[in-house]
Amino acid sequence: CAMFSHTTQDCFVDPWLLSGDPGDFHDGFSQIGLNEIKVRRPQNAFLLFSNVRRKQLQSLYPTLTGSRMAQVLGAEWKALPAASKDVFVNQAKEQREEFLHEHPDYHFVRGPNKKRRQSKPRNYPNGRNFRP
Repeated sequence: CAMFSHTTQDCFVDPWLLSGDPGDFHDGFSQIGLNEIKVRRPQNAFLLFSNVRRKQLQSLYPTLTGSRMAQVLGAEWKALPAASKDVFVNQAKEQREEFLHEHPDYHFVRGPNKKRRQSKPRNYPNGRNFRP
């Protein structure tokens, strides 16, 4: 707060930031800035599956890297029978319905993506599009 003012009485700090591990706090929101709050979208069926299965795989194979873990999870999800997937699909549907009920005016806006911005052709004064 010293950056913003010379007195600490003007400073506001969220209490949960001071109460231990910030990873313990999750209420469906993520903090962007001082006054902005971004609503987290509900998880899809694969993310629900991967959260459960990732914990199991980490306990079985503690040396597995993150990229290899993602490959294994993707392969397992692809090979999973439809009946087993339905459990996660139904959970995802329930979360989505609850989310839409809690946030009826929510509209997803895709954030800036560096790769997408760079892949667009550039317009040069001579009228040609050129990609280096």
